[in-house]
Amino acid sequence: MKKDEKTAVGIIFIVTLILILALEYSNYSTEKRLEFEREKAEERLELSKLKDSIEYKKD
Repeated sequence: MKKDEKTAVGIIFIVTLILILALEYSNYSTEKRLEFEREKAEERLELSKLKDSIEYKKD
């Protein structure tokens, strides 16, 4: 292999590795964000149920 070809293969390898790592990080951060949003929704649901039960007891 010529020196230029080795350099090109090395650059392609590094760029591919960076793209794979970026994709993995993106998936990880998306997963964490969705988990956080789910927890917030569950808290709102619990508060809503509590509020409804308190209002039901008042009637």
